[in-house]
Amino acid sequence: MFPHPRIPRPPMTAAHWGLYLSIVLASTLSPGPAVLLAMSNGAAWGCRASVFSTLGNVAGLVTLAVAALIGIGGVLAASGVAYAILQLAGAAYLVYLGVKKWRAADMRPEAARLGDMPPPASLFTQGLLVALSNPKAILFFLALLPQFIQGDRALLPQFAALTSVLSIFSFAALMGYSMLARAGRRLAPGSGLLAVANRTVAGIFVVQGVSMMGRIVLAASGVSA
Repeated sequence: MFPHPRIPRPPMTAAHWGLYLSIVLASTLSPGPAVLLAMSNGAAWGCRASVFSTLGNVAGLVTLAVAALIGIGGVLAASGVAYAILQLAGAAYLVYLGVKKWRAADMRPEAARLGDMPPPASLFTQGLLVALSNPKAILFFLALLPQFIQGDRALLPQFAALTSVLSIFSFAALMGYSMLARAGRRLAPGSGLLAVANRTVAGIFVVQGVSMMGRIVLAASGVSA
């Protein structure tokens, strides 16, 4: 549960909302695994594919926010072993997704038709797991949301409003990146751009996953990464 401050704070002002919106905007526009996944799916199969993976990513963010709300995030943050296990699982999934994207890089442009798009459930699961595979997001929710929560007011309406804003911004940003990727592919049809994009995304996923594993191992060994 989010901590309740000892001193009551006034309701969210326009300045407070402006600060929160600027933080959320910067966070959702920052390139990361979710952005790369949306761009890869958008370039390969169009915005329809990105809608499903983006909805999965938003569902993952909401899940992490709820976990922080009910205290699971605090437990993970306090337990070094549990947090390390979650990090390793996330790193392993990024490597797996990277390998999968790399193998799909040789797909011919004419093969990337809407009819060949992966099932919506598969795309949704990709987005969901990409969001859940980032344990730092739990700490983000634990550190950020309490700063905008008034402890002397009903918690759930505030939580719902703040989380809804984050979800809307995240969905809009990811779909924007997806449309940019799709437009870029249309400008260079049949040039191998899709293969290059897929391999770039795949390489970044693998590097991020391996880097995460390395930091976890170093931390477990008592060595500062």
